[in-house]
Amino acid sequence: MSCSVFEPNRENPNTQIINKATGKVFTRFDQDALWDSDTETCYSPFHPDPFRPDVGPEDYEGTICVNNVWYIHRRRYRTPENLRLELDRHGFTVLEQSGEVTENAICVHRDACVAISYNQHQ
Repeated sequence: MSCSVFEPNRENPNTQIINKATGKVFTRFDQDALWDSDTETCYSPFHPDPFRPDVGPEDYEGTICVNNVWYIHRRRYRTPENLRLELDRHGFTVLEQSGEVTENAICVHRDACVAISYNQHQ
């Protein structure tokens, strides 16, 4: 399994956006997106659907308004630790977690009956 993992070094005071209405702190992500460290959710700026002009951002589940700009939930970026915890919570045993930011995991479900063999060719 491979997924997107949030890189903790992206969080610093220079990339923080504070919602003036709530005081909630977000991290600026990919130039115009926001990352919420509490939910590990990445939000992209909301753009109206040209085929549904009468539907606004508040009509979609997962939209938020930060400093008068609407954002919509796009994806989650788990921290490596939380990715492992989530896999464990859903019954997987992580055999290996690797990659530049440990975004790759080899795991097996605890209820699975699996035989694994390795052939090494020299």
